[in-house]
Amino acid sequence: MAQVASSFPSRRRSSVVVVQTGGPGEPGRPDAAVPLVPGGGGQVAPLVPLARALGADRTVLALASPLAGPRPERLTSAGRVALRHVADLRRDSRPGPYRLVGIGTGAVVAFDLLHYLPKDTH
Repeated sequence: MAQVASSFPSRRRSSVVVVQTGGPGEPGRPDAAVPLVPGGGGQVAPLVPLARALGADRTVLALASPLAGPRPERLTSAGRVALRHVADLRRDSRPGPYRLVGIGTGAVVAFDLLHYLPKDTH
């Protein structure tokens, strides 16, 4: 995993955005965070109602698209975007477990995330 994190420069802005900080979470998995992978333009703001619907006891993260914004990155595949998100989750000290949710085209990136995250984190 260190190889994944080192393949992306640390001076760029993280794609991890905390949408909602939850309480203790579910029994047996108190630290389960829900990363939401947006589709389309990769915007985070439209995910706030979904985060609220998941309940106030849930920590909800958004993985903002590195392809959107004023300085989009050049990533050539959904797998490369997924690697970027994994590196950012590691740098943000969020080792898992995760309950991944992909919205629209974000589902493709979420599926690729499953390949790069350790099996005990999802």
